[in-house]
Amino acid sequence: MKKRIITAAVGLAALAVVLFFRNTYLMDVCVTLLNLVAVWEVLRATRYVTWWPLLALCTAYTVAAPFVYQSGLHIKMTALTVLFGMLLFCLALLKHKEVRPSQVALAFTFTALLAYAFNTMTVLLHMNNGLFYFILACNCAWLTDAGAYFIGVFFGKHKLAPEISPKKTVEGAVGGLVASFIASILICLAYQFFFLKDAGTISYLPVLILTPLLSLAGMLGDLSFSYIKRDCKLKDFGNLMPGHGGVMDRFDSFVVTAPLLLVALGRFTLIVLP
Repeated sequence: MKKRIITAAVGLAALAVVLFFRNTYLMDVCVTLLNLVAVWEVLRATRYVTWWPLLALCTAYTVAAPFVYQSGLHIKMTALTVLFGMLLFCLALLKHKEVRPSQVALAFTFTALLAYAFNTMTVLLHMNNGLFYFILACNCAWLTDAGAYFIGVFFGKHKLAPEISPKKTVEGAVGGLVASFIASILICLAYQFFFLKDAGTISYLPVLILTPLLSLAGMLGDLSFSYIKRDCKLKDFGNLMPGHGGVMDRFDSFVVTAPLLLVALGRFTLIVLP
């Protein structure tokens, strides 16, 4: 647990530095690097894809996607994704005796979905009051996970999904939901006092409605990637972060909560401007 806490502290410090430079290219570079590592972990560590030309094409798409996605022309993103899928199958045809269609489908699915999910980070941060939305997404992903972990360690008795993630408990899940709910209230109060002041008002009701829904979605994302790890007989996707595993072990919830929050922002007003 000590190693886990130290790694989390270092990670939060690094995140604070990156957020300080969120309006520069440093943010885009960091998100792209995280995305690259996550794609390689899911495809190579799980041994879904090990042929380097397919991995190289997935890498090229991952690097190109942020620039196309942030251009605001979604038809370009659609065209890039279709082209990416076609090129994957063209490559697979060259080695059709060794590369199965299921591998190509998994390479396409994971690469495209993760690119969209990670790019959501920069989209949220570039929005007006984006820092608030980003922190809210982090809370629903990571505070839920941290609350579930600690409550589960000390009070967990009933297994949540023993065959997929043996350490997760019902008590931990409830504790995670409560922790993220309380944290959302504190985040709203702090952001109103230190950042918004008289420039707007946080609408608490939609925030408190969305928080448990996003937290539950984050848990589902966590369990989904745990299911992949168990199927591939892996403990962690990587070892980049001691005590936490790889990038996907830390971002498995966030890649669900961030896109869902972005969708919700099109339906709910969380900050009322004067």
